[in-house]
Amino acid sequence: MLISQSDTVLVAALGNPGNKYLKTRHNAGFLFADKISEQFDFSPFSYCTKMEGHISVGKISGRTVIVLKPSTYMNRSGISVLKAMTAFNVSHEKLIVVHDDTDINFGSHRIKKGGGDGGHRGVRSISGEIGTPGFARIRIGIGAPLKNLPLEKYVLSDFLDDELNLINNSISSKWKDILLKMIGEGVEESMNAFNRRNG
Repeated sequence: MLISQSDTVLVAALGNPGNKYLKTRHNAGFLFADKISEQFDFSPFSYCTKMEGHISVGKISGRTVIVLKPSTYMNRSGISVLKAMTAFNVSHEKLIVVHDDTDINFGSHRIKKGGGDGGHRGVRSISGEIGTPGFARIRIGIGAPLKNLPLEKYVLSDFLDDELNLINNSISSKWKDILLKMIGEGVEESMNAFNRRNG
């Protein structure tokens, strides 16, 4: 998928709203959104009632890019994403969903297009609402929980301070590189470049 010069791209970053979830592993998508908006000097996030989410807008490689943080909570992310796609006339081919993934080590990433939701309820909600799983994804590795810790409790636990420091520095720089590549050159090229690097 090479995104043409005139296309608007929607980057839907998944998480849960509210200070309670601010630094949780499940909110890796929101952390991504905040860093991308800052790095590319996008507009400040503002709440849009029509879309049930916060949006930030800017340009990357000459394309208009809208970053969305749904306020519908993770399990209902698709409601906000569909509303944003409709409002901005964005097809699923121009949608990039960013979410946490416990199957990937912390600090690593995988780029994917289509396929199953891997048990991620936010991705499942989006597929159900828009009627297809055929969108691009940036899967942010948060690592797997210890055997005695339930998955749900793990994803809602806060990142460690050392992990947040890495996110704020080296990892967020990688996020910028990934999004630049995806929007400028396409999903397949980005998969070849970043997936084979194990991160």
